[in-house]
Amino acid sequence: MQLPQILVDAYDAYKGKIVKPSDNLLHKTTGLLQNGMNARAFGEYPSPEALGDARWTDELILSTWYMAETGKVPSDMNYKTGSSDGGFDRLGFQFLPEQEWLEHSEQ
Repeated sequence: MQLPQILVDAYDAYKGKIVKPSDNLLHKTTGLLQNGMNARAFGEYPSPEALGDARWTDELILSTWYMAETGKVPSDMNYKTGSSDGGFDRLGFQFLPEQEWLEHSEQ
């Protein structure tokens, strides 16, 4: 008797055998992942429980996604620091007001 392929794949995964997923599966899941992240970044769904860590919190990841999609800073998410209590999270950069910036050219 031959086992269904899904059981064979599960057993192989349990044994640590790494099998490259099909191009079709990659295409389908990549689209789902991107659409899901986009929906979460725009507040359509709550953030997933297993997203992020102490340095890169779920909110920091989603706000970065939002900024990449829109080019704007989110008004309702922390986009500056994680919650690791160390590293770059502790740096507080002070920037000059924009009217005090030096003129520059692209040449």
